[in-house]
Amino acid sequence: MSRRALTLVVALVVAAVWVPSLRNGFVWDDQYDIIRSDRLHHARAIGDVFLHHAMWSADQPETAIATYRPLALATLAVDYQVWKLRPAGYHATNVLLHVLATLAVLLALSVLVADFRWAAALALLFALHPANAEAVAWINGRSEMLALGFGALAVWAAATRRFVVLGVALLAALLGKETAALFIPVTLAVTFVLRGEGRDRRAMVPALCAAIVAAAAYAGLRGYALGHTALPSHAGAVATLGPVWSRATFAALVPWRSGPIELSTWLASLSTGARVAWAFGGALLAALALTLAARRRWLPAIGLGWWLLAIAPTAAIAALDYPWPGLARWLYIGLPGLLLVVYAAARRLPERVRLAAFTVAAMLFAFASQRAIAAWHDDEALYSAMTSESPDDAWAWRALGTVRLAQARYTDAADCFHSAARFDRTEEIHAAFALEAYAWTFLDRCDEASAQFHAHPVTPALKSEDFDVAEAACRKRLTAKTRRVKSAHANEEIGAAASTKR
Repeated sequence: MSRRALTLVVALVVAAVWVPSLRNGFVWDDQYDIIRSDRLHHARAIGDVFLHHAMWSADQPETAIATYRPLALATLAVDYQVWKLRPAGYHATNVLLHVLATLAVLLALSVLVADFRWAAALALLFALHPANAEAVAWINGRSEMLALGFGALAVWAAATRRFVVLGVALLAALLGKETAALFIPVTLAVTFVLRGEGRDRRAMVPALCAAIVAAAAYAGLRGYALGHTALPSHAGAVATLGPVWSRATFAALVPWRSGPIELSTWLASLSTGARVAWAFGGALLAALALTLAARRRWLPAIGLGWWLLAIAPTAAIAALDYPWPGLARWLYIGLPGLLLVVYAAARRLPERVRLAAFTVAAMLFAFASQRAIAAWHDDEALYSAMTSESPDDAWAWRALGTVRLAQARYTDAADCFHSAARFDRTEEIHAAFALEAYAWTFLDRCDEASAQFHAHPVTPALKSEDFDVAEAACRKRLTAKTRRVKSAHANEEIGAAASTKR
């Protein structure tokens, strides 16, 4: 089969596997960015997004949010002009971006892996991986696809000495998501390894210049938009780096989950011994990368470096004293690198064994992806999957309770908020108690609701005015119910007295 035919097969298979996501709706942050906010509903937003932080579109107060992903927001603004509030169109864009990112990964792998057939096999395994559902089947996850697509294009450009393309692709990748900064050292490493002899050995200079120009242009745009929040950091990230590397690698190699993973909750649940073990695993991965580089085993060294650098930013998220779910989408950018390591490790196996392993893995991934796509169908499906897979995830219980409130399932909502309060170990516990009290007002448990709400600090999750309105309605219903009961009793007594007289 020719290269073009094999490329077409990869594209068609990827599209076929992910097309079912077109049935999904607006989920999680999609509600804030696309439905509840009108900031992306104007054509001028396509340019405005380059002047604001990433959460600007969600109609949130102008706070210090150190994320800058204008390219992803610009595509959402374009989508709105075409599709308005029809989610299938947005999901079609995501599937298209995933196909294009996969083809870019294939292009990059084709210059790193000698056999194009195996480059296509690795690209297909990446594309079918069920963890990708968090990036592909969720509209807001498209920043990962933009970052990887342009980042992989930059890797190809570095390997083929197209330095103008390298600089442009790096800048576009960074505008997709900050994590794309990993492609700067990766592309420089590729240029160094493939530098060749003679004049070609001087390729490092233009490659370095292209990377510097791209990084400077991005830093200027980011600094203008975000100001003093342009360089986020977290001191606790170093301590969580090892466990996060291990957990992410396990999640990529054994992708059984369909819902997001909440890292801070997972870390908090670990015993000291377990945390040391996970940290040791992360240290081994870092040591392996350095050892491979020292031994000049460049393909697995570059692949493992690509993987570890892609996951590293999640350590800062895990260190936050705030539940921030979503590990799987961070795997998206690094997965091609991890697959390069797996390929390098399996090269000594017979061809038939490798082919059989690829076939089994591809089939399992395709099947698991359908399950993951279904988990992202709507908010209820997503949060139900999270609570089922992580019963101690307080954030998921609180989110599911909010869905139950909107559905007027007040008993179920109160139970969800109670579970959230039971498992929460952060300041967000007050939100769970407040929302549970709010649910009680609809169950005519007015006194209990009032006592619990006023026993905790007011949180952004529920305004005091909203609770007061609900409590007043609760007491009004209770008063009316009491009057009806008394009236019924009085009528019964009158009837009984009349019967006695007769």
